Amino acid sequence: MFNVPLELLDQFFVKLMFVKFQLPSLLVITPVEKLQDEINRIVSSFGGTPGVYVSLNKTQRAAEGILQKNTIDISKLFFIDCVSAENTKEDVLHIPPNNLNNLGYAIGDFIKEIPGSKFLVIDALSTLLIYNPENKVAAFVKELTERASKEGVEVIALSPSTKGENLLNKIFNFFDEVKRDENEEKEVKYEGNEELIY
Repeated sequence: MFNVPLELLDQFFVKLMFVKFQLPSLLVITPVEKLQDEINRIVSSFGGTPGVYVSLNKTQRAAEGILQKNTIDISKLFFIDCVSAENTKEDVLHIPPNNLNNLGYAIGDFIKEIPGSKFLVIDALSTLLIYNPENKVAAFVKELTERASKEGVEVIALSPSTKGENLLNKIFNFFDEVKRDENEEKEVKYEGNEELIY
């Protein structure tokens, strides 16, 4: 029998619970020319873990083709295509980007249907601004990150660094972590006493 102090066991279980139930959410802000490389890196990092890929800047067919060309396993990846209106495959949902309610429901249904570990990737978050008011997109992102956190889903949203500065300033607090391109110079701006990411 092991003699482990109760304090250490308590610390271990607290850390285990944190890891199990507090999966991080990540906002990746990257130059548009590096966006696809980031998507490839992120999706491949999940290996064979089931996931949902919300495509806002490419059709499902194009996104799938790029991932396959880069030898990324997509066998457990479910696509929500917000670009094309035509049904190309039965297991792909086509939802217009101006219908955030249906998009939220679809993501929620996928999250419920996929057992065990899972992840969610949104490939160009700021694209939603073309079709929706900024505050509506911010509310959508807040609801999505909260729901994913409760359900134990890791969320990775990507956005080109050249688009949606106001939106990014509104939503970055909804994510556990914000990653910017290391080579991008960051000028610190403030609104009142609050630091902005743009």
